[in-house]
Amino acid sequence: MITELREYLMQCPFLKQHDVDNGQGGSVRVYVDHLSSQPVAYSIDSMPGGGWVRRYVDGGGIRQYLFCLRSVNHYDPKDIPNNSENLVFFQEFADWLTQNKPPLPAWIKVEALSDGYFHGTSEGQDRAIYQIQCRIMYTV
Repeated sequence: MITELREYLMQCPFLKQHDVDNGQGGSVRVYVDHLSSQPVAYSIDSMPGGGWVRRYVDGGGIRQYLFCLRSVNHYDPKDIPNNSENLVFFQEFADWLTQNKPPLPAWIKVEALSDGYFHGTSEGQDRAIYQIQCRIMYTV
């Protein structure tokens, strides 16, 4: 499931390309259970609390997979426009989830469970981690 989720999320047009010092541009970096220390990068992290949402008498039902999308971004405590833009991404991302059909027939929906929020800064306070909690609901 995580491979399909990663491929699905990489289609989001709001994901930013990472910075490259060589001037050749970059690509979107989406990791699994790992967040790079270099901006801009994303990680899909599993969260506890998944499991059954509804069970049917035939043994099937609806389950959920909880995950968190985290990002590492440029940050400056005095740069309010940049820091606000970091949060705007998560608003756009949550809207994108609700407007796009899940990629697999068994997936009922992919949705944000929280707003995006600031999670912390690096030691030098030049990078910050932001995250949003999400879930996939799927049939079994």
